[in-house]
Amino acid sequence: MASFPGLVLTIIAVINIIQIFSSSVWAAKEDTYERILNLKSDPEDDITIFGGNDMDLDTTFRPEDLPTLCRNFYAALPKRNFNPWGGKRGGFNPWGGKRQLTNTESTNNYHGEWDNERFHAHGGYLEVEQPSYKGMEETYCKAAEEVGVPRLDLNAEFMEGCSPIYYTQKNGRRYDTYHAFLKPIQDRQNLFIRKYSHVTKILFQGAQNYAVGVEYIRHEDLESLQIKVLADRPVGKNLQDHVSSLIGPFIVDEPISVDLDKNLTVSAVLSFAKRGEGILSSSGIQATSFLVSEVAKSRNQSDWPDIQHMLLGKSVNRQADVQYSRNYNTRLEVMEKFLKEAKGKHSFQIMNILARPFSKGQIKLDGTDPLRSPHLDPNYFENGLDLNVLVEGAKRAVDLVENSPTFQALNGRLHKIAFPGCEHFSFRSDDYWECYHRHYSLTVHHPCGTCAMGKTDSPDAVVDSQLRVIGTKNLRVIDASIMPHLTTGNIHAPTIMIAEMGADIIKSTWNE
Repeated sequence: MASFPGLVLTIIAVINIIQIFSSSVWAAKEDTYERILNLKSDPEDDITIFGGNDMDLDTTFRPEDLPTLCRNFYAALPKRNFNPWGGKRGGFNPWGGKRQLTNTESTNNYHGEWDNERFHAHGGYLEVEQPSYKGMEETYCKAAEEVGVPRLDLNAEFMEGCSPIYYTQKNGRRYDTYHAFLKPIQDRQNLFIRKYSHVTKILFQGAQNYAVGVEYIRHEDLESLQIKVLADRPVGKNLQDHVSSLIGPFIVDEPISVDLDKNLTVSAVLSFAKRGEGILSSSGIQATSFLVSEVAKSRNQSDWPDIQHMLLGKSVNRQADVQYSRNYNTRLEVMEKFLKEAKGKHSFQIMNILARPFSKGQIKLDGTDPLRSPHLDPNYFENGLDLNVLVEGAKRAVDLVENSPTFQALNGRLHKIAFPGCEHFSFRSDDYWECYHRHYSLTVHHPCGTCAMGKTDSPDAVVDSQLRVIGTKNLRVIDASIMPHLTTGNIHAPTIMIAEMGADIIKSTWNE
């Protein structure tokens, strides 16, 4: 899940117990006399957080909408992602990698091929499994092995590796933190859920800015507010996100990918509706791999992947140009020209993801009305190293398809149409791939970092290692915004880990 960071006057307001799903983790695990307030800005289910055609970022948050944010890909990620978090005091870092894996896995009910008790648990609240439809996953990971990327458990320790996709899914359907943690306890007497609600103010008392409550509104009864600064912290800075592009289409001579024009039948729909099985149990993303770029190696980070590939095992269907034009904010005639030759052929694509971006953006308030969406500037590609990594990722995707024996046996090849606007560069050259990514990129919907955790004397920190807002008392932030550095892969599992850590911290505080 990607809870939107940095919005102090909206979703992060917490008094005594965090308001979002992390408090629900605590409440679900044990009874407590403390009262929990969960504020939801809208109870409707059919929501898309990220706008499609112009990549506007909608900051509205609803707990039951978590499955609409993404397909809930699950990857716990290696400890190298977490070791820098929080800093060390007396040689102890409460956010060290070993602790993260423990907290992440303690919530799970894992079903998969790597049943290692160090990294996978059973009987937890959150279902983790593969979809019934596996598609091209075996073909892809076999080809990856042939070019030096081994098949590994990507929810354990790893460097470079390939794995089938795991979802937080149950019976072929998305199973997110709302359904796992909040929904089962929503009728508890100590849990209060306020629908159609929007936090407008955190209430403070005293010279130490002690948080004592929140003000919130329902529907449209807000008057404009004047905002007084009580704690001057860099809220909204350090915005980080994964950005990606689809490499391909890759053409093959055999029908190994899903063709929605042919395979999306009444039978397929009924199979999913009755049993949660078939092609609709999968998003189309069937496998993933992590790679280490030359940029990372040059920085002595050979054990820390900075490229993620995701296999999109779907052929280019009749409506693909319309869909991609909307999703990538690209003119329809551009996508028609680019994809025309791939239609009607067996094909697939590889999503090339910048896993550890150097570029950082920011969020700024756009006025004093807390219902007004803030101004977001992701600042993609501000640092040229990001494009260097993506160019390498594109070339390695092509190498996988065209130079692995598995795909060679299928006559796998990159289709020959240059992306419109990049034709003046030599096809497949570094300059071409840089142009390609500048024209044809999209957020992976993993924004984080704008309430970054750090030492209390750090000018870059908003919260300390106990998730307390620096310069206040009794106020914590527990969501993806506290990540000082974006994790290598999907942030769904790390955000659950943050919630678990936050719940433990709160319980420990109240038990003292």
